[in-house]
Amino acid sequence: LGRVDAALGATPWRGRSVRVWPVVAAALDALMRENDVVVIEGAGSPAEINLSDVDIVNMRVAEHATAACLLVTDIDR
Repeated sequence: LGRVDAALGATPWRGRSVRVWPVVAAALDALMRENDVVVIEGAGSPAEINLSDVDIVNMRVAEHATAACLLVTDIDR
């Protein structure tokens, strides 16, 4: 974790999730083992169904953690 992966920058955007998901999942698993509560903050929209196959920052993480989810929005932005 926390190491630069030079090859990742050369990987097409949609191909990156396949490479990074195992690292994300392992880090999340470790956090859940070591802590009673883990707060997960997503990024962007959790409802972009066109990106659901490559999502690693919203619902995929929540589902992996079997997390109770709360959606907070700001209509003025």
